[in-house]
Amino acid sequence: MKFLLTEKNKKKIDLFTELLYRENEEISFAYLQYFLDVSLSTLKRYFEELSIDVNNNKNLSNLLLEKRIGGYLIKNNSSHNTDYLSIRLRLNYLEQSLQFKILLELLLNHYKSVEDLAEKLYVSPPHLYKNITAINNELKRYPLKIIFHPTTNFQGKEKHIRMLNFYFFWSSYRGITWSFDFDNMHEFSACTDFTELEKNYSESVVRRLEFMVGLFMARESTHPIRLPKKIKELSTYFETANDISTLVEPFLNSEDELLFFNLIARCYISEIDTLQDQIRLYDSFPRTLPLVKQCDLLVEEYEHYFYADFPMKKKQKAIVFYYLLIGLIQSTYFSISPVEFFRSAFTQNIDKPLSIKENPKVHDFYALFRKKHPEFTVPTSFDFGICVLLTILTETFLVPSVSIYIQYSGNNLGSVYIKNKLHTIFNPKTLHITDRIEDADLIITDCFESRAIQTEQKVFYIADIYDERTWFELFSCIQLFLFSSQ
Repeated sequence: MKFLLTEKNKKKIDLFTELLYRENEEISFAYLQYFLDVSLSTLKRYFEELSIDVNNNKNLSNLLLEKRIGGYLIKNNSSHNTDYLSIRLRLNYLEQSLQFKILLELLLNHYKSVEDLAEKLYVSPPHLYKNITAINNELKRYPLKIIFHPTTNFQGKEKHIRMLNFYFFWSSYRGITWSFDFDNMHEFSACTDFTELEKNYSESVVRRLEFMVGLFMARESTHPIRLPKKIKELSTYFETANDISTLVEPFLNSEDELLFFNLIARCYISEIDTLQDQIRLYDSFPRTLPLVKQCDLLVEEYEHYFYADFPMKKKQKAIVFYYLLIGLIQSTYFSISPVEFFRSAFTQNIDKPLSIKENPKVHDFYALFRKKHPEFTVPTSFDFGICVLLTILTETFLVPSVSIYIQYSGNNLGSVYIKNKLHTIFNPKTLHITDRIEDADLIITDCFESRAIQTEQKVFYIADIYDERTWFELFSCIQLFLFSSQ
């Protein structure tokens, strides 16, 4: 729900979080200006406002923001960690936002007219219309639209309303607080023994499951889910993967509700299925199911393209299959790009389309795949999201490597010393030492220049192999090289 925050409040949250992560350490004005991309006067204004906001928030007590001669720092004398405090400040700013209040009211209650909602929020109807228009532009990705209808305030399918419902409440409150009196959620929390679940899952996973079940229970009687046959057949296999279905089954009214819960939980809570669960799912799915068949085709072509010489092992193939299947479900059933399910990991804005560097090889593969298989059922509008998912999977398993040629003439042990020093820091699979200069990506030398060096090769000149700064620069050079090669 980042779009509900003003740009100024986003900057103040960034400033707060950066100071918290380096608590008790003074951070210079110059660095913070660069970090936030603001002027010094704007930085000072943000810090003053942030100090007031923190002091006025009882949940952020025992925090001291200090201005020093050359920068700022935070002293954290509370018992809470950085993440909790950042979420608390973010929630404080969200609750001040009119657009947040609009969504909150429409998700919790029903309003027959814009005038009724305007009266509740103490704003004029024209001002409310303006903000609803802005929200509707953001809700297109779900796809949903705010309307004022006798029975609903959202135009769209129930599956998308459920997604918005969970995403809104979890991304806003993150389990740190819950001030709404949902009888269904209280019933689930009071009657469920989370002991076994807490042994296998993190507190965050358990809390998200609790939120999701409670929110679904609040809608299932008046807005029940109806699954199409193909998705229902697929969803039954998620039901048998682990004990989560058993946990929630008594609280969901129908088989469709339970199967839908199992399906959407996989889209939002990736930690639900362990590696063993993913392998079991990979083995159990009938290969004749349409989406499974499509996923097998994509995985097979992916393996041929990226692992032509060394086929993927069972564990890796199961993981790739699992997440690609989830991506296909998101794209075909939920009609939403997999990118939207990674919004916590990716930053989408005008200046930075993604916080991850696009992988040209992945794009080439997927373009070739689509051309070769026109029958692939994923709409082309979701191609970018599938490419993002493939990029993540590729960079998860493919080890980046760099080929290095070493020539050192200062003494007869220099080359051996450099080679062994590098292998104490970098994995030998990552660093390949070659005897052929023309095969090298990176050349480390103290004397040698050759016209045979290719224009794309990088040369690192090393004058003194015992100089600490030289090694720091060399390590940084190799790290940047490996990162850029991904």
